[in-house]
Amino acid sequence: MSVKPLDKVPSAVTEIDAAYAVPNSLSWSGTRADVRELMLSGLSFWVAVETAGKAQVLHDKFSLLALIRMLGSAIYWEALDSTPWMRYVPLNYFKAAFDRLQEASLTRPPEHWDPLPTRSAANDGDFMTYDPKDFEDSEQDDDDDETYSKPARKRRRLLKAQVSPSSSGGKRSRKSSPSSRGSGINKKTRRDSQSPGQGAERPPKFALKTMTPADTYADEPGDGSTWRHFGIMVQRYSSQTLGFPNYTPARIENKDIHARWDPFEYLDLLDTRPWEVMWENRVDTLVFFCYRDLTPDMIRGLSWIINFMERWMREYWERGHWVTMTIVFYFRQDPRFLALTEKRQKEVLNLYNDRKARSTAFNKAKEELICKLRKLHGYDDEIWFEAGLWVVPENPCDWIWRHPAQQISLQEQLEELDILEPARTQWATRSSDTCFLEVAPSDLRDQVLTKHERAENRLPEPTPASASDVACR
Repeated sequence: MSVKPLDKVPSAVTEIDAAYAVPNSLSWSGTRADVRELMLSGLSFWVAVETAGKAQVLHDKFSLLALIRMLGSAIYWEALDSTPWMRYVPLNYFKAAFDRLQEASLTRPPEHWDPLPTRSAANDGDFMTYDPKDFEDSEQDDDDDETYSKPARKRRRLLKAQVSPSSSGGKRSRKSSPSSRGSGINKKTRRDSQSPGQGAERPPKFALKTMTPADTYADEPGDGSTWRHFGIMVQRYSSQTLGFPNYTPARIENKDIHARWDPFEYLDLLDTRPWEVMWENRVDTLVFFCYRDLTPDMIRGLSWIINFMERWMREYWERGHWVTMTIVFYFRQDPRFLALTEKRQKEVLNLYNDRKARSTAFNKAKEELICKLRKLHGYDDEIWFEAGLWVVPENPCDWIWRHPAQQISLQEQLEELDILEPARTQWATRSSDTCFLEVAPSDLRDQVLTKHERAENRLPEPTPASASDVACR
């Protein structure tokens, strides 16, 4: 009797739970597809690795779509001989995978098919490579699932709005150049062309490529599914909150993203506490609604939101400036690391775990706040079009660093980024109100408040949480 793949494999665990089970020195997005599928069926990470490494019939554990994708990856990356279980896969599935590789609609190479990790190479004390999609609250849509359809919405809602063409994160092709946001910002020294990892022996997978002209500008997003952003191939999310940048590095660009990562300069940038600048320059009035339009319950809810914003301002900033952190074990031999105090070294080594813990707490607190707000009399999701009420974007807003050879400091990159894409700062770096007005529906734009009306409808200042509001803090 022939062994066939399953039509659909039921998941024993969620993708989020499976991702958290990956050792800290590895990542969910970097885990080979067969191991991921086995983990979703209920196996632990190392049992899944051991199972995937054996010469045995395994294709009956995967869905047909997953199997075809995996075979295509192994064919493309010439890894069939190093994947023992594929010896038992019938030839007709290989033919289907090969035909899929030849399709004109395949716009980028298949997922990498790397050797399986070994226990000796994985050190749980090191960092995990973090892909923004590794720990999302909701599962990603499968572009190849033709049976999937999104539920119809009665009206547009901000929190889970579909992408509009104008929210792709870039209006024009822009050249790389230093910029200034104001005399109050202290410039950091320019990035050394040898950084990141200056003086440290870099593993081949983190080797920095020679800079090319494509690294010096960002393409204008077109009709295609991918484009180049400072030399890195990016693609759109399946959906993104209206107004926020909608591009993320394609998975095949992971190596180049990792090579640009510099934990030392990033930590120096964090020392400037840019989220506090974002807070101080926030929109502090209502723009579309007057207090007389709101119920007493909803006015009380505004205080909850402002308190939440102040409490989590750093996490808002990080989600709007999402950097891909990678394992940093080789940085420990970097002269810059050795010159640090023990306390500072721990801060470098804890960058990933610290952000992960805070991000998890932030997401949980956000859901609690939304749940509580929706119980208020007079609540409507349209309140989130108010520019002064910060929105958590559905997907992280990736910050793609420039090639180090350009010698542009992170501070300078940040200033230019925030001016060009002010949604990242919740409109704190806006040049005019147009940027957030054009995101709002026309009926709200028609009732925009005058300057005088805004002055009479200032948002509340943050206050200590009362006993009943503890859940929101």
